[in-house]
Amino acid sequence: AGLSMKFGDPKTVGPVSLVFVLALVFFGSGAAKLFTGFSAQRSRYFLYLVGSGAVSVLMGIVVLFNWQSVSNGLIGVLLGLETLADAVVMAALALRDRDGEVAMESLGLDPAAEAAKAEARRDAAAATAAAALVPPPVAAPPAPLAPLDISPPPAPVAPTPAAAANPQPAPRKPAVKKAPPKPDPETLA
Repeated sequence: AGLSMKFGDPKTVGPVSLVFVLALVFFGSGAAKLFTGFSAQRSRYFLYLVGSGAVSVLMGIVVLFNWQSVSNGLIGVLLGLETLADAVVMAALALRDRDGEVAMESLGLDPAAEAAKAEARRDAAAATAAAALVPPPVAAPPAPLAPLDISPPPAPVAPTPAAAANPQPAPRKPAVKKAPPKPDPETLA
């Protein structure tokens, strides 16, 4: 009712007041996100929290100062951007909770430094495990085998008539010399 008195025609006040209220919601949401972000300055997710709050405040200011000329399409786009900014904040807060950053801050520890230490421990453990899994060096492959000869044996050659008429004697084996017998020690005595 107060807006209709200030702006006049009630037919135009309804849509304008919705845009005005939306601008206030954007601005208030952004201010709350900025407050949350600056209260978690030592967090690894600080930039996500502050960036999302800054986007919301900026959208609230744009709509607040141009609320009379803002179209319905732009309001839809800005609502979509606000939803994305809210999703970023919710994800950052969930990751903060998962990492236990709030508990670390209450103990006076720096969450970013503790996360870096934990990551260094994980990397060292992974390197140790990877070194244990390294396979032994591979030996050189064996030399290739000669191809298997599966051809039939050669046919016997028939002697020629000249060789049959003059056969050569078979070669003699050299005589094996036998060592002389050793004298018996009983006979020598």
